[in-house]
Amino acid sequence: DGNDAAMQLLRNGGGDVMYLYADQAEKYQCAAGETKDSWDCSLWAGFGTEYAYIQTGKFGYALNGTTLAMAKKGTGVAAVVDGCLADFMETEEYYNLCVKHGLVDTCYPNSFFPTTSKDAAPYIKETDEHTTGCSDGYCACSVDAAPKTVIKIGQDVDWPPYAFKDENGTLQGFGKDMADGMTALCSADLEFQVVQANWSDCWTSTNGGSVGAKLEDGTLDACTTYTHTRGVRDDLLEFSNSMLKDNRPAGLISLLRMGKPLVDGQDDLNGKRVIDVGGWAPTADTIVDVENKCTNTKYSTNLTMVVPDQDGNDAAMQLLRNGGGDVMYLYADQAEKYQ
Repeated sequence: DGNDAAMQLLRNGGGDVMYLYADQAEKYQCAAGETKDSWDCSLWAGFGTEYAYIQTGKFGYALNGTTLAMAKKGTGVAAVVDGCLADFMETEEYYNLCVKHGLVDTCYPNSFFPTTSKDAAPYIKETDEHTTGCSDGYCACSVDAAPKTVIKIGQDVDWPPYAFKDENGTLQGFGKDMADGMTALCSADLEFQVVQANWSDCWTSTNGGSVGAKLEDGTLDACTTYTHTRGVRDDLLEFSNSMLKDNRPAGLISLLRMGKPLVDGQDDLNGKRVIDVGGWAPTADTIVDVENKCTNTKYSTNLTMVVPDQDGNDAAMQLLRNGGGDVMYLYADQAEKYQ
């Protein structure tokens, strides 16, 4: 129970709005550095900037205001109290108590109250009486919504089921479907626009790995279905959390002769030329992070990474077939997906 628990739930996304007294937030404001035993000052900070009332002046929930005594039904306590309560509320002391506790606006006025009136506190007013936006913690009925964040995401079309086109030429893929689903879920403040782009617009093998031109210049805000790799990608880019498990192991491809690999699985690649798939994970620099799964040892440092003139799997496979390298470093499922 309690206001702190409800506010924490609101801040944590456990609800859309919070139903409470219209003066509660104002009464829970604290001076800078101040702490209170009865509530968490930091939880209620940001009134008018991080949160605000969107409705006030709702009296329909109550039969009466704040009472002096609440007793068990049938005890008669209320009737005993009410006679003296009415008499006391006509005294000057009642007025003084209202002043002492800052409640003059909500006390019942008697002959000792000043006759001049002042504007009602914001929390007393009905919503359609507010005119200051939300800056004072009390929003007007019509407030321009916070601008929606639009994120333009690029994908190429040669990597099913992650990114491809269907027979009608429409962009498809797991990444696009995830983005579309998130737009529907978060449509009030977030929209994803998935557009076709070249993978090289996002990431390129230039200079050992570089941010693609369209991601660099802001034409694209992000690119989808990229693996968060160690090394240069992690140095130059930021990544969202993953939407799939780490299920994309790296592998090495060798050409076969009479059904046997020209470079076998025991090889530590000493003196070998290893062809990288430019612009794709696993990136060339991560060869030092993987180990030979036959010998359980790291590969030799005396190997040469070869980067084709063009990015992409086709260019790397062509180079391997042409004898431009001994093995090819790529996703272990890439060849199967390209059948």
